Amino acid sequence: MLKKFKIGIFLFLLSLNYSNSDEINIVSSDINISEEGNIILASNAEIQIPQKKISIESKKVNYNKNLDIIIFSDDVIFNDKLNDLKIESKKIKYERKNDLIFSDGDTIIDVNENYKIKSKNIYHNILLKKIYGNEGSIIEDKDGNFYFIK
Repeated sequence: MLKKFKIGIFLFLLSLNYSNSDEINIVSSDINISEEGNIILASNAEIQIPQKKISIESKKVNYNKNLDIIIFSDDVIFNDKLNDLKIESKKIKYERKNDLIFSDGDTIIDVNENYKIKSKNIYHNILLKKIYGNEGSIIEDKDGNFYFIK
């Protein structure tokens, strides 16, 4: 029975309470907790923040509770359902205190399924609902029109 349990798909759901009542749910096939619960490492994970209607999928997750920063790496998909925004990148850093997302490297952003933005090193301020960066971007609208921003 134990062997079957280990071989089968193991999902671990961990709910963490945050001081401003934002809850983080971590669903992962492999999770390690260290430094008295302040560092959480997860593989093949999905993070959910129900109060903000945010979900993030990633192959690797590193959550530092002391700094309140979550780093996602390897095929990251960030979904902000409240603002109908999807961000895909190889690495995303989420500063929870500032509600700030930073994508490291090539990034694709889908806005309301109406616009697809291709760029690099993008910031997304969730509270201000702003996307910005210093790299050039290509924007494609749903009608197939392209806009180039330098």
